[in-house]
Amino acid sequence: DQIIAGAADSCIKSFGNAIASQSARVFIRPYWEFNGGWYNYSKNSDGTRATAAQEKQMWQHTVDVLRTTGALSKASLVWCPHEGYYNNGDAWNNPTPYPGDSYVDWVCSDVYNHNTSTTWCGPFHTGWCTFAENFTHGYFAPTYTPRGVEYDFRGRKPFMVGETGTVEDPNTPGRKGQWMIDMEKYAKTYMPGLYALN
Repeated sequence: DQIIAGAADSCIKSFGNAIASQSARVFIRPYWEFNGGWYNYSKNSDGTRATAAQEKQMWQHTVDVLRTTGALSKASLVWCPHEGYYNNGDAWNNPTPYPGDSYVDWVCSDVYNHNTSTTWCGPFHTGWCTFAENFTHGYFAPTYTPRGVEYDFRGRKPFMVGETGTVEDPNTPGRKGQWMIDMEKYAKTYMPGLYALN
């Protein structure tokens, strides 16, 4: 609510001026994982969760301020929800917060394999989670239809994996390496909208 009201405009302008004054092109990924609820910008000043409409307004306001600085001649805007909390049907995490194509250059999502009994791994199980399960909400191809940010924006916006990775499995040597090998195979075969992976 404070960002929407303009309370952060001077900070946003300072950031935009710094981007505009440097020589290289960059990606900027404001408010990453906004839909997860663990960052201050996912909440109102009273601690309540920001609504989908507020998340959309926050992004649009920030971009409108950045446009006044010339930053966007040097930067591509990356809209990046957390994949595990994307489009899961609740009031915050459905696609409603998407600010519109004129406000976004790339789409993105983040998710990790934490290999714990309490960490999200699609609707089917906890524990070890493959890259395919992470980025298709458990419906890994070819058995199931891929879904998620990459799938929803194919042919509309280029997609990047902003953050991903896996822990080691102390009980299975080499499992982390196999996770990485399987990630490459899956991405090449089933994620045609993927253009960058960090």
